[in-house]
Amino acid sequence: MMWIDPISGLPHPLDTILRPVSPRQAPPSPPWLVSTLAVALAIVPTGCSEQSNREPVYPVTGRVLFEGQPAFNAFVIFHPAPGSPPNAQAAHGKADEQGDFRLSTYNSFDGAHAGLYRVSIIWPELTEDLEDGPDRLNGRFANPASSPFQVEVKPGQNTIPPFELGR
Repeated sequence: MMWIDPISGLPHPLDTILRPVSPRQAPPSPPWLVSTLAVALAIVPTGCSEQSNREPVYPVTGRVLFEGQPAFNAFVIFHPAPGSPPNAQAAHGKADEQGDFRLSTYNSFDGAHAGLYRVSIIWPELTEDLEDGPDRLNGRFANPASSPFQVEVKPGQNTIPPFELGR
């Protein structure tokens, strides 16, 4: 299933995170995960806005680990925190088999705006039929307001220290 922008008719920017990372993985995520990411969907620009009016974004890479091991398939969402520029938007990424992610705001892997962010992380279990199941973290890091993770994105290349998740 491909997410299509209803205005432009082009693939939606979040389509890349809703598809599995590995060709061995399942088809797109189930509806519960899509609703969890509704905030990100609501603030990702769609339509005919001119690229020249966009605030610049900067490459951001990082890693998600659970008890020292890669958290394959974890979703990472950077939410603008108080003190961020008023035009800052959420950015998102999905951890690969090594737990590494790259953020996207307007286009795949373009990065994030400079500013402060609260980070939410959702790590769905893979079911027997390789579908995304419930959050392995039981929602502990899903709410940016209560997440312990806060980062700053600066102009230029950004490599975020690993997000260490535990029980």
